[in-house]
Amino acid sequence: MTIFVLEFGCFLTVSAFYLHIRKGSEPVLINSLLHVVQEKEQRVSILKLQLESEEHDLNDKVIAKLADYTDGFSSNDLEELCRDAAGLRLEELTLDDSENLEQSLKELRKITMMDCLRVASRMKENKKAIESY
Repeated sequence: MTIFVLEFGCFLTVSAFYLHIRKGSEPVLINSLLHVVQEKEQRVSILKLQLESEEHDLNDKVIAKLADYTDGFSSNDLEELCRDAAGLRLEELTLDDSENLEQSLKELRKITMMDCLRVASRMKENKKAIESY
């Protein structure tokens, strides 16, 4: 167990999988060490940054809608969303032999909004399941 002293008289305790913050005598349990990105503009920027190295068909308006849908996601959640959405394209590849791998990777389709929404909805379901545990 590691204890950190934070500003304003708060104590941070990290043990196993949980983060405990104690201010005075009231403990608060937080099940994630990740900072939730509060502002939509921040989520838009993070999504754009994560997607810039991938081929996608998401314009600014669509990314803004995705940012609305991902309210409550941390920056790491947004990174995971983009990585998993890119990975969905790989699941569609059918390789008969390893010689076609390079050509198949060149012909990958672009990431779509549906890819992102599919991953984001799965992530939301997982978050709800964890919170109800």
